[in-house]
Amino acid sequence: MTTLSVNTAKTQNLSKEVRGAAVELILTIMTKAPGMFKGNVTFIQEMITLGMTLLVELEHGNNIDAWNSEHSRENGIFTQESFSLGKEILDKLTVTMKGQNVLPHIMQLLPLYLQSEDWVRQHTGVIAVGVISEGCHELFDSNLQELLTMILPFMTHA
Repeated sequence: MTTLSVNTAKTQNLSKEVRGAAVELILTIMTKAPGMFKGNVTFIQEMITLGMTLLVELEHGNNIDAWNSEHSRENGIFTQESFSLGKEILDKLTVTMKGQNVLPHIMQLLPLYLQSEDWVRQHTGVIAVGVISEGCHELFDSNLQELLTMILPFMTHA
């Protein structure tokens, strides 16, 4: 059932309601029965990939000027379905599955996003660090140098 839900959530040409329902089903099962998934590395990696993929899906694609001119915290990216679903997946995954089961996999993906030439992928990487912070905060100490090295270059972006 989770495989079907993950595949449904990944399918961009389905309605956001259907994709959202698929994500909600996965998250409900995961939070109600976390033991089913804790040792399942494949599931954890699929969920991280799904969360990151949904975070990348912006309404204006790669058009940063359109995104900047039309979006604010109240209207746009922070309320957009795919973006919100991606954040919810990463947040609940790190809290439910515990950071030590999730952070190593996210740390493998983050450089791919943060070192990308695509601003949307860079944005996704930075947002992902913030989203996972609740579930991974205790582990951030041991990864702080690596995280700061990846994130600090974005402090100068306008």
